[in-house]
Amino acid sequence: MKAEAERKSLPPIYRGKWAHADQKEVDEMLAQGKPHCYRFRVPSNKTITITDSIRGKVSWNTDSLGDFVVMRSNGLPVYNFCVAVDDATMKISHVIRAEEHLPNTLRQVLIYRALGWKQPQFSHVSLILAPDKSKLSKRHGATSLGEFRQQGYLPQAMLNYLTLLGWNDGSEQEVFTLQQLQVISLSSLAASLLPTFV
Repeated sequence: MKAEAERKSLPPIYRGKWAHADQKEVDEMLAQGKPHCYRFRVPSNKTITITDSIRGKVSWNTDSLGDFVVMRSNGLPVYNFCVAVDDATMKISHVIRAEEHLPNTLRQVLIYRALGWKQPQFSHVSLILAPDKSKLSKRHGATSLGEFRQQGYLPQAMLNYLTLLGWNDGSEQEVFTLQQLQVISLSSLAASLLPTFV
């Protein structure tokens, strides 16, 4: 299916027979104990729009998605289903995460809406990249605050450095006190599409 979609320049979405299977055929397969997954039925040709606190209005057309799996054939739910259920049941009001999760948002919003749940306010911040332009990870040096502390870094220096990776007050100032950083809000975070390098 994926190769055929690529050949036709179509998005790689599920177009399998089970998307429109006859209920009798589905019942027969279930009665035979055939492994199966559960998919979310995505409405066709709908525009889904969110207002991201950092990026502004973000829209997707549902035809770019196709029916997506919410429960695998082994009975385990997938990330996008779990996170939507978890956030809704815990009454999470704001989701602040890296921009790499922006594509997940469409699936999660569809789940919130289908279940009649209020969706949280989404905010997608720019990625922080290592000097080699790969996603910053533990392979790039110290990973825990304890390690930084052992290396002699002061807590105020760490806070200042991490803050400046995604925020600037418009000045050339590089050192801020904790009190000065109290003015930061989601709307003041950098919405730059360019990644931040450390």
